[in-house]
Amino acid sequence: MKIEKKKILDFFEKVRMSHLTECVLSFKDDGLHIKAMTNSNAAGVDAVLKKTAFDEYSAVGNAGVDDYKNLIKVIRSMDSTLEFNIEGNLLIAKGNRKELKYELTDEKFLKVPEKLPSVTPETSFNITAKRFNLFIKDAEINKDCEITVETVDGGVKLSNTGKYKFTYNIDSKDTKSGSSARFGEPLVSVVKDIGDGKLVCDIATDNPLVMHLNTDDYDIKYLVAPRG
Repeated sequence: MKIEKKKILDFFEKVRMSHLTECVLSFKDDGLHIKAMTNSNAAGVDAVLKKTAFDEYSAVGNAGVDDYKNLIKVIRSMDSTLEFNIEGNLLIAKGNRKELKYELTDEKFLKVPEKLPSVTPETSFNITAKRFNLFIKDAEINKDCEITVETVDGGVKLSNTGKYKFTYNIDSKDTKSGSSARFGEPLVSVVKDIGDGKLVCDIATDNPLVMHLNTDDYDIKYLVAPRG
């Protein structure tokens, strides 16, 4: 398999959710799949990097990863174009000047969900990750603040608790009013790693928030649990 480093790195970083430590890289017929939950079960991801994002692709099977953060760090230091393969218990990444042999972990020792919990949305809203991050940057001036996501007709309102209370009013066509949920640090971690991109978010009162990020190269679904 061959792919530009920036493409696979962008995918890996958006999947990370800050707290993801282990996962299985599943090279299936249609692309590279990652389905994972954080250790606290507060956030999950179901993602695919499409085979069309690769210059050359083959479905080589599964690779168990138990140190996801450092794997990303090492790949960041590699050459601009990478060739990937699985040989025995090794994931091999080759560049022109550098080669990585990463020792894989048996899948039975990893926490891998069969599927993410399902949520029936009451409505949905559109927001850019950049705009979401601007709100989070303001809200984080408070320690351990609580974030409320509340829909209105044609929009969504973001607000936070704490000494410094901010409210962002975001336009979102066709969004219906009446849905709200409160979130903590897991939402902050997920949105920060997304960085930028257009999000379509499904919401139901006091239920997990489901965020969809779709591009020509990948489809990613995030699920973030609300505060109790």
